[in-house]
Amino acid sequence: MTKLFTFLAALLLVASTANAQSVWAGADLLEPFNWFKPANWSPSGVPAGFDDVIIVVPPSGILPIVQDGGMACYSLTIDTGATLTITTGGDLSVATTVSNSGTLTLNREVGIVQLVVTGVLTNESGGAIVLNGTLEAQDNIINNGTITSGANGLLSMTNTSASTVSGTGTTQLTDVTFSGSASNTFDAQLTNQVRISRVARVQGADVYPNARVRLTSNRATTTGMIYNAGGGKVRGSVS
Repeated sequence: MTKLFTFLAALLLVASTANAQSVWAGADLLEPFNWFKPANWSPSGVPAGFDDVIIVVPPSGILPIVQDGGMACYSLTIDTGATLTITTGGDLSVATTVSNSGTLTLNREVGIVQLVVTGVLTNESGGAIVLNGTLEAQDNIINNGTITSGANGLLSMTNTSASTVSGTGTTQLTDVTFSGSASNTFDAQLTNQVRISRVARVQGADVYPNARVRLTSNRATTTGMIYNAGGGKVRGSVS
Protein backbone atom coordinates (compact mmCIF):
# COMPACT_ATOMS: atom_id res chain seq x y z
CA MET A 1 0.00 0.00 0.00
CA THR A 2 2.84 2.37 0.83
CA LYS A 3 4.33 1.78 -2.61
CA LEU A 4 0.96 2.53 -4.21
CA PHE A 5 0.64 5.85 -2.35
CA THR A 6 4.20 6.74 -3.33
CA PHE A 7 3.44 5.96 -6.98
CA LEU A 8 0.24 8.04 -6.95
CA ALA A 9 2.04 10.93 -5.27
CA ALA A 10 4.71 10.84 -7.98
CA LEU A 11 2.04 10.93 -10.68
CA LEU A 12 0.41 13.94 -9.04
CA LEU A 13 3.76 15.69 -8.80
CA VAL A 14 4.46 15.12 -12.51
CA ALA A 15 0.98 16.34 -13.43
CA SER A 16 1.34 19.47 -11.31
CA THR A 17 4.74 20.39 -12.74
CA ALA A 18 3.99 19.64 -16.41
CA ASN A 19 3.97 22.67 -18.66
CA ALA A 20 0.58 23.88 -19.82
CA GLN A 21 -0.14 24.59 -23.48
CA SER A 22 -1.41 27.98 -24.58
CA VAL A 23 -2.76 27.92 -28.14
CA TRP A 24 -3.50 31.12 -30.02
CA ALA A 25 -7.25 31.63 -30.59
CA GLY A 26 -7.55 35.30 -31.63
CA ALA A 27 -11.04 35.47 -30.13
CA ASP A 28 -11.13 38.73 -28.16
CA LEU A 29 -14.03 40.81 -29.49
CA LEU A 30 -12.23 44.16 -29.35
CA GLU A 31 -8.54 43.32 -29.81
CA PRO A 32 -8.23 39.87 -31.40
CA PHE A 33 -4.55 40.55 -32.26
CA ASN A 34 -3.41 41.45 -28.73
CA TRP A 35 -1.11 38.92 -27.00
CA PHE A 36 -2.10 40.38 -23.61
CA LYS A 37 -5.84 39.63 -23.89
CA PRO A 38 -6.87 36.40 -22.07
CA ALA A 39 -9.67 35.63 -24.57
CA ASN A 40 -7.09 35.37 -27.36
CA TRP A 41 -5.77 32.11 -25.90
CA SER A 42 -7.07 28.58 -25.45
CA PRO A 43 -7.52 27.87 -22.64
CA SER A 44 -8.36 31.45 -21.73
CA GLY A 45 -5.49 33.27 -20.03
CA VAL A 46 -2.32 35.10 -21.02
CA PRO A 47 0.66 32.67 -21.24
CA ALA A 48 3.15 32.68 -18.39
CA GLY A 49 6.75 31.58 -18.00
CA PHE A 50 5.99 27.83 -17.73
CA ASP A 51 3.59 27.67 -20.69
CA ASP A 52 4.31 26.10 -24.07
CA VAL A 53 2.97 28.63 -26.57
CA ILE A 54 1.68 27.43 -29.94
CA ILE A 55 0.73 29.95 -32.61
CA VAL A 56 -1.75 28.57 -35.14
CA VAL A 57 -4.02 30.26 -37.67
CA PRO A 58 -7.32 30.60 -35.74
CA PRO A 59 -10.83 30.64 -37.27
CA SER A 60 -10.75 34.45 -37.14
CA GLY A 61 -7.55 34.47 -39.20
CA ILE A 62 -6.16 37.17 -36.88
CA LEU A 63 -2.66 36.53 -35.55
CA PRO A 64 -0.79 37.86 -32.51
CA ILE A 65 1.20 41.02 -31.94
CA VAL A 66 3.45 41.60 -28.91
CA GLN A 67 3.51 45.36 -28.30
CA ASP A 68 4.21 47.74 -25.41
CA GLY A 69 5.14 45.19 -22.80
CA GLY A 70 7.28 42.25 -21.76
CA MET A 71 6.10 38.65 -21.82
CA ALA A 72 7.61 35.24 -21.16
CA CYS A 73 6.87 31.62 -22.06
CA TYR A 74 8.55 28.25 -21.71
CA SER A 75 8.69 27.32 -25.41
CA LEU A 76 7.36 28.81 -28.62
CA THR A 77 6.09 27.04 -31.74
CA ILE A 78 4.80 28.90 -34.80
CA ASP A 79 2.85 26.69 -37.17
CA THR A 80 2.93 26.77 -40.97
CA GLY A 81 0.94 29.76 -42.24
CA ALA A 82 0.91 31.47 -38.83
CA THR A 83 2.73 34.69 -37.91
CA LEU A 84 4.01 36.33 -34.77
CA THR A 85 4.95 40.02 -34.81
CA ILE A 86 6.91 41.74 -32.05
CA THR A 87 6.74 45.48 -32.50
CA THR A 88 7.00 48.85 -30.71
CA GLY A 89 8.06 48.25 -27.11
CA GLY A 90 7.51 44.48 -27.32
CA ASP A 91 9.80 42.09 -25.45
CA LEU A 92 9.35 38.30 -25.42
CA SER A 93 11.58 35.89 -23.49
CA VAL A 94 11.50 32.15 -24.24
CA ALA A 95 12.99 29.89 -21.56
CA THR A 96 13.76 26.97 -23.86
CA THR A 97 13.27 26.38 -27.58
CA VAL A 98 11.71 28.20 -30.51
CA SER A 99 10.49 26.35 -33.60
CA ASN A 100 9.24 28.48 -36.49
CA SER A 101 7.45 27.09 -39.54
CA GLY A 102 5.57 30.32 -40.25
CA THR A 103 6.74 33.94 -40.09
CA LEU A 104 8.40 35.55 -37.09
CA THR A 105 8.84 39.33 -37.41
CA LEU A 106 10.68 41.75 -35.15
CA ASN A 107 9.72 45.24 -36.27
CA ARG A 108 11.29 48.12 -34.35
CA GLU A 109 9.92 51.51 -35.28
CA VAL A 110 10.58 53.18 -31.92
CA GLY A 111 11.74 51.90 -28.54
CA ILE A 112 13.07 48.42 -27.85
CA VAL A 113 11.88 45.35 -29.75
CA GLN A 114 13.46 42.15 -28.52
CA LEU A 115 13.15 38.37 -28.59
CA VAL A 116 15.34 36.40 -26.17
CA VAL A 117 15.73 32.67 -26.87
CA THR A 118 17.48 30.64 -24.18
CA GLY A 119 17.34 27.28 -25.99
CA VAL A 120 17.84 26.15 -29.57
CA LEU A 121 16.24 28.33 -32.25
CA THR A 122 15.04 26.29 -35.24
CA ASN A 123 13.74 28.00 -38.35
CA GLU A 124 12.13 25.17 -40.26
CA SER A 125 12.04 24.72 -44.03
CA GLY A 126 9.54 27.28 -45.31
CA GLY A 127 9.88 29.38 -42.17
CA ALA A 128 10.82 33.05 -42.33
CA ILE A 129 12.40 35.24 -39.67
CA VAL A 130 12.46 38.99 -40.36
CA LEU A 131 14.79 40.92 -38.06
CA ASN A 132 14.22 44.62 -37.66
CA GLY A 133 14.82 44.48 -33.91
CA THR A 134 17.06 42.49 -31.57
CA LEU A 135 17.17 38.70 -31.52
CA GLU A 136 19.22 37.45 -28.57
CA ALA A 137 20.25 33.83 -29.06
CA GLN A 138 21.81 31.91 -26.17
CA ASP A 139 22.15 28.52 -27.88
CA ASN A 140 22.39 26.93 -31.33
CA ILE A 141 20.65 28.35 -34.39
CA ILE A 142 19.39 25.93 -37.04
CA ASN A 143 18.14 27.76 -40.11
CA ASN A 144 16.49 25.70 -42.83
CA GLY A 145 14.30 28.59 -44.01
CA THR A 146 15.11 32.27 -44.53
CA ILE A 147 16.43 34.89 -42.13
CA THR A 148 16.54 38.49 -43.37
CA SER A 149 17.47 41.66 -41.55
CA GLY A 150 16.47 45.32 -41.86
CA ALA A 151 18.27 48.49 -40.83
CA ASN A 152 17.45 47.93 -37.14
CA GLY A 153 18.19 44.22 -37.18
CA LEU A 154 20.66 42.83 -34.65
CA LEU A 155 21.54 39.21 -33.90
CA SER A 156 23.11 39.12 -30.45
CA MET A 157 24.88 35.87 -29.56
CA THR A 158 25.15 35.67 -25.77
CA ASN A 159 25.76 31.94 -25.30
CA THR A 160 27.50 30.57 -22.21
CA SER A 161 28.26 27.20 -23.82
CA ALA A 162 29.66 26.53 -27.29
CA SER A 163 27.04 27.21 -29.97
CA THR A 164 26.73 26.46 -33.68
CA VAL A 165 24.95 28.09 -36.60
CA SER A 166 23.87 25.42 -39.08
CA GLY A 167 21.22 24.53 -41.65
CA THR A 168 20.27 24.58 -45.31
CA GLY A 169 18.55 27.98 -45.44
CA THR A 170 19.66 31.50 -46.34
CA THR A 171 20.75 34.06 -43.72
CA GLN A 172 21.19 37.78 -44.43
CA LEU A 173 22.09 39.84 -41.36
CA THR A 174 22.77 43.53 -40.80
CA ASP A 175 24.60 43.57 -37.46
CA VAL A 176 25.84 40.67 -35.33
CA THR A 177 27.34 40.82 -31.83
CA PHE A 178 29.27 37.92 -30.33
CA SER A 179 29.35 38.69 -26.62
CA GLY A 180 28.90 35.29 -25.00
CA SER A 181 31.47 33.60 -22.81
CA ALA A 182 31.70 30.53 -25.09
CA SER A 183 32.65 30.07 -28.74
CA ASN A 184 30.45 30.47 -31.81
CA THR A 185 30.98 28.18 -34.81
CA PHE A 186 29.49 28.51 -38.27
CA ASP A 187 29.06 24.92 -39.41
CA ALA A 188 31.41 24.05 -42.26
CA GLN A 189 28.46 22.20 -43.84
CA LEU A 190 26.22 25.29 -44.02
CA THR A 191 24.55 25.12 -47.42
CA ASN A 192 24.74 28.90 -47.92
CA GLN A 193 27.15 31.45 -46.51
CA VAL A 194 25.82 33.71 -43.77
CA ARG A 195 25.92 37.27 -45.14
CA ILE A 196 26.60 40.25 -42.87
CA SER A 197 26.09 43.68 -44.42
CA ARG A 198 27.25 46.03 -41.67
CA VAL A 199 29.18 45.03 -38.53
CA ALA A 200 30.15 41.76 -36.87
CA ARG A 201 31.29 42.78 -33.39
CA VAL A 202 33.45 40.28 -31.52
CA GLN A 203 33.64 41.03 -27.81
CA GLY A 204 33.22 37.65 -26.15
CA ALA A 205 34.75 34.27 -26.93
CA ASP A 206 36.28 33.08 -30.21
CA VAL A 207 34.34 32.89 -33.48
CA TYR A 208 34.99 30.13 -36.03
CA PRO A 209 33.57 31.17 -39.44
CA ASN A 210 34.83 28.12 -41.41
CA ALA A 211 34.61 30.16 -44.64
CA ARG A 212 30.82 30.21 -44.27
CA VAL A 213 30.56 33.94 -43.43
CA ARG A 214 30.57 36.59 -46.12
CA LEU A 215 30.81 40.35 -45.59
CA THR A 216 28.57 42.12 -48.10
CA SER A 217 27.42 45.67 -48.81
CA ASN A 218 24.40 47.34 -47.22
CA ARG A 219 21.99 49.83 -48.75
CA ALA A 220 24.42 52.69 -48.13
CA THR A 221 26.94 50.72 -50.24
CA THR A 222 29.38 50.48 -47.34
CA THR A 223 31.19 47.18 -46.94
CA GLY A 224 30.49 44.91 -44.00
CA MET A 225 33.27 44.79 -41.41
CA ILE A 226 34.49 42.84 -38.40
CA TYR A 227 35.15 44.87 -35.27
CA ASN A 228 37.14 43.30 -32.44
CA ALA A 229 36.01 44.98 -29.25
CA GLY A 230 38.28 42.88 -27.05
CA GLY A 231 38.04 39.34 -25.84
CA GLY A 232 37.71 36.67 -28.52
CA LYS A 233 39.25 36.34 -31.94
CA VAL A 234 38.03 35.32 -35.38
CA ARG A 235 39.72 32.03 -36.03
CA GLY A 236 39.37 31.14 -39.70
CA SER A 237 38.60 32.74 -43.05
CA VAL A 238 35.82 35.20 -43.88
CA SER A 239 35.05 36.15 -47.47
